[in-house]
Amino acid sequence: MLFHLFLEPAWQNARDGLSSGADTELTVSSSLPEVLQLPWELLSISARTEGLFAAGLGVIRCPRDAGRPEGAAPEAAPVISPAPAPLRLLFLAANLTDADGDEQAVLAAAEGLDARLQICESGEAAELKQLAGSLHPHLVMLSCQAEMAGGGAAFSLPGPGGRPHLLAAEDLAAALGDSRAAGIILTGRQSDSPSALHLLGCSLAESFPFVLTWNASAAGAARLLRPLAEGRDMVDAVRSLMAGMNLAESPAPLPQLYTLFRPSPLFDRKKRAADERASSLCRPQAAVPGTNQGRAVCFVDRRQEMQKLLPALHDGSVQSLIITGPEGGGKSCLASRLASKMASSGYGILTIYGSSYNRITAARLIEAAAAHFRAGGMDETAGALKDSGRPLRKRLDGLLEALKGSPTLLIWDGLSLDGKTGRIPDPELAAFYMQMNRDPGSSRAVITCPALPADAPTLPARARQWKLDGLGRAAFVRFLLGEEAVAEGYRSGRIAFSELAEHHEAAGGRPALISQTAKALATASAGALSAGEDPAARLLALLENESRLALCRAAVFEVAVSPAGLASASGVAEKQIPGYASRWQELSLAFSQDGLWSVPGPIRSSLVSALSPEEQHAAQKAAGGFLKDLAAAGRSAEILLTRLDALLEARGHLLAAQDASGAADVTASISGYLLRRGYYSELIRLNQELLAFLEGLGPVAAASISAGPAGWIARAHLDCEQFREAEMWYGRALHLAESPAFHHGLGLSLLHQGKHDAARANLQKAVEDFQRVGDASGEAAALGSLSALHMKLGENDMAGECLSRIAGIMKAKGDVQGEAAAWQDLARLDMVKGSFETARERLVRSHRLLARAGDVSGSSIALFNLASLNMEKGDLAKAGEEFKEALPLFEARGDDAGSAAIHHSLGMIYSHAGEKERAKKCFQAALSLSQKQGDRAAEAGAFFQLGVLAVQQSHAAEGLRLMALAAVLLRSIKSDEVKSVEPVVERLAAQLGYSQERFLAMVQEVLSGYARDRGRGLAEMPEKG
Repeated sequence: MLFHLFLEPAWQNARDGLSSGADTELTVSSSLPEVLQLPWELLSISARTEGLFAAGLGVIRCPRDAGRPEGAAPEAAPVISPAPAPLRLLFLAANLTDADGDEQAVLAAAEGLDARLQICESGEAAELKQLAGSLHPHLVMLSCQAEMAGGGAAFSLPGPGGRPHLLAAEDLAAALGDSRAAGIILTGRQSDSPSALHLLGCSLAESFPFVLTWNASAAGAARLLRPLAEGRDMVDAVRSLMAGMNLAESPAPLPQLYTLFRPSPLFDRKKRAADERASSLCRPQAAVPGTNQGRAVCFVDRRQEMQKLLPALHDGSVQSLIITGPEGGGKSCLASRLASKMASSGYGILTIYGSSYNRITAARLIEAAAAHFRAGGMDETAGALKDSGRPLRKRLDGLLEALKGSPTLLIWDGLSLDGKTGRIPDPELAAFYMQMNRDPGSSRAVITCPALPADAPTLPARARQWKLDGLGRAAFVRFLLGEEAVAEGYRSGRIAFSELAEHHEAAGGRPALISQTAKALATASAGALSAGEDPAARLLALLENESRLALCRAAVFEVAVSPAGLASASGVAEKQIPGYASRWQELSLAFSQDGLWSVPGPIRSSLVSALSPEEQHAAQKAAGGFLKDLAAAGRSAEILLTRLDALLEARGHLLAAQDASGAADVTASISGYLLRRGYYSELIRLNQELLAFLEGLGPVAAASISAGPAGWIARAHLDCEQFREAEMWYGRALHLAESPAFHHGLGLSLLHQGKHDAARANLQKAVEDFQRVGDASGEAAALGSLSALHMKLGENDMAGECLSRIAGIMKAKGDVQGEAAAWQDLARLDMVKGSFETARERLVRSHRLLARAGDVSGSSIALFNLASLNMEKGDLAKAGEEFKEALPLFEARGDDAGSAAIHHSLGMIYSHAGEKERAKKCFQAALSLSQKQGDRAAEAGAFFQLGVLAVQQSHAAEGLRLMALAAVLLRSIKSDEVKSVEPVVERLAAQLGYSQERFLAMVQEVLSGYARDRGRGLAEMPEKG
């Protein structure tokens, strides 16, 4: 039919210029796309053409616009100096279902070719434009779907969130405008509208020297690369490809070449580019912020993850993301990539890393969060998190509230799970994890761990698990080819695609050792690297003996350290480290970031296991000593660790070294910090873990060291008011070793349980032993506890003797604050005894001591106590002066609780003096500060006193409301004060004639107002008038 319609009228003239056995070119020029799309190639098998096209028919389709003469042949291409060899190809696979398969086909086709190949990672138009502008490819190949949309044809490429992004021909031409590409190949098996692909080819032919379209897999089009790389033009390349096709039997679509110019070779084979490497073979990825994990020389693949997870984190459809998978699967690297993208969108990054020596815990989370918020200028939030007076659960609740209002990406990298239960080992952290998954507000969380924590096997709607698989084969091979020596071997044919694919198969796609595999393959002198062979062992053999031993010793570190740290564990002089480390980095056996060095996690264990047990212990002990000394010197920030993290890492090293004494010393330092910060459960865990370790060393070794950990556990229980547990652990500690501190702690444990005789014996023993060993501070502390026991038993004179001894000890030590505190305690005792003048003298003495010492905080408290004493005595004028003097001192240091108490006391003084309006303002100020502090008892007191004032100012109904609110607040906190307030409320209601129904309705109205404005409207009483 084609011959009959188009060639038959002119065939007699045309055949004279043809010869059998010669290649033939057929140019089809038309303004009708339908004509251009006809299968002109089938003329080569038509009997009507008398076999003259059988040798090889090259068909050129020339899209003709309206102004071009009918039948005009292609023009000669503009005279431009051909680009130098070798062939540079930019490939983009937009096939959402098998982009890796398309990339494999192109990579396999490039084996043994003198060509430079760059593959788009994301498949997005922006990346295509960027790479085209930097690489300047000779050829751009797109494997994608073409669609008809809006009356025209368009490419379907991945867009944000993985949603299709339609790109018209003119948009693609603009994106590639700076590429200087000589040709475009459009391929991919079309599912909807095959004609759309050819329409795009017609349109793009106006912007590029040639465009080839082929409704086939990328594997088919990739076969064009060999003839093109050899320097043949596109017509010749297509002709050679079709020579192997049986057109008579195969109905498959054929390649179609569109051009306005006569095709010419893509490059000048006689010229070579000065730099033949692709301009950007990979995208490096830094480690997870604040860690040495997740770094990648080349971030490849993960297109699906980035297209699905990143938009979901942005729009909040995913608020908590748990990335799970085996070790070495790339979880940290993906987390780092997501973090870098979220940071560029304005999210703050808060990272907590986990290591085998230092797992993620609630204590570490609070510490990291406080530092993060303080760095961001949120000092109040940071202070609340570090407030050791608040239970850890409350602080974690506060952290969650802070995260809800602050766009923060919380990263837990390396969350460890209990090996038996699969749960998060830390109960407080587990509770926070479940709360965070329900609603982190404007913040987001990314967690990496081996499996989904069993604490919550079913996740809330906006929390998601992502099971991370290994890299696709194409991505894995592409990474290996990023090593120039491997790429050169691949181009030469020395390294085959199948060989690289075998390494992918042996690794299960996991990128754990991919950098070392690439380096080992690049080391030609070492011979071929077998699939499954340990590449690190191959690389290690390339090092000199001293360097190899130094690296294996340095591998004990799980965190990045300075050259001094490497030297300490390696046992070599620090001046040798730069040379060694440079060679290690060259072989991908170590890497440097911000001046700190790390050995990649996946190879650490194999390197350490190459050491003898004695060498391992020595390296571990040296590493622990380095980290311990760094923390002790306050220099842990030099390796980007907190002091706590440095000590925890040091502890792990010393335990691994079987250094019981060293581990116990570091654990004691950690315990002191945890105790001061109120992290009691973590303190108990660490010391119980140490006790278990010591028991494994044998009873003799354990007995000499175990008393310390037992004592720390006892102290934690004591501070948590778990007195029976504290008694048990102090008893265990004393069984192991005598210590006045243990007797002191045991005495306090017994005292709080009402076991007074036993408490007295232990406290007296503590005082005597502290005095015997010359520990004045311990003696004073034990005397303070003994005085408390005496006061509880009514033995006030004996208590006074203890406090007087404390004052003497503090004076002898030059401890002004301690001496002043002792005088204040003596004053309180005098007040109990009714000796107000003596008490006043002692408080004045305390105030003067602190004032002379310049202790503004301490002197203000002494002044407050002095004012309280004068108020107790009835000297209200003097008390008022002292309270007013103390108030600005409390306000200056931000003591809201103390300021509220002073305002309340001044209100009482003014009320007694008849200055009702001044009293009201003081009670209102006390109310505001108490509400800010969340002190319900003080808040109720302020409401009650405002109610009393209202009654006194003839506003009885308003007074009743305020007093009723005070009663409700006191009942809500189960305060005994409610027993005094409720009868007053009931009497006043009766005096005002309130029925039961009216009273309950009034209370309900008051509660509604409190829920609306915290009772502030009620507290603004009308002035007397």
